[in-house]
Amino acid sequence: MRVAGRAFAPGVPTAGHPLRFLQVADLILPDGSQPGAVPVFFEGRLREFERRIGVVVVSLGTLAGRDTAP
Repeated sequence: MRVAGRAFAPGVPTAGHPLRFLQVADLILPDGSQPGAVPVFFEGRLREFERRIGVVVVSLGTLAGRDTAP
């Protein structure tokens, strides 16, 4: 699955610790630039999602055949 996101939470949530979301516009890309207003897509195997009013939380896992996390 591929999703565009305005914010993301690196890592896996743990009991008692809510997810801490970071703005995608603040990412530092491998070439040293920042995406700003350009859409950023995250890709992975859909593990779960939760829909709230105005917010959709998507949890992605690794794609088949890849050893790194999305």
